[in-house]
This record gives sequence, structure tokens and C-alpha cells, in this order.
Amino acid sequence: MSRECLGRNRIPTLAALGARVQQRNAAADRARRKIDWTFTVRDAERIFGSDWFNRIVAKH
Repeated sequence: MSRECLGRNRIPTLAALGARVQQRNAAADRARRKIDWTFTVRDAERIFGSDWFNRIVAKH
């Protein structure tokens, strides 16, 4: 986000930052960009434990 949306520019106000982020998100949506997920279920089980999914579902 910081590289694509902000670059090395200083944003003068919070409203200007919000507008710039919305523009970037709209452009990404129009381009139908894909996310290359590299975090696998096996990674999640190794890091969070084998019951990670059940704990997430139980909270919602």
C-alpha cells in the first residue's frame, strides 16, 4: 500500500490520505488484481496450532 499509494510523497491531511487510498483501491478493483497467497494451511497449523480454524470460527 505505501509503495503503490503513497510513494515518497507527504500527505498534508488525513482527508487527503483517505482520498488517495480510496483512489488506489478503486483502481485495484477495476484492474481485478489477484493476490498471490503464499501462506498455506500447513503454515497456519505450524504457526497457530492445529486447531486454529476452530478457534477463529468459535469467535464469530
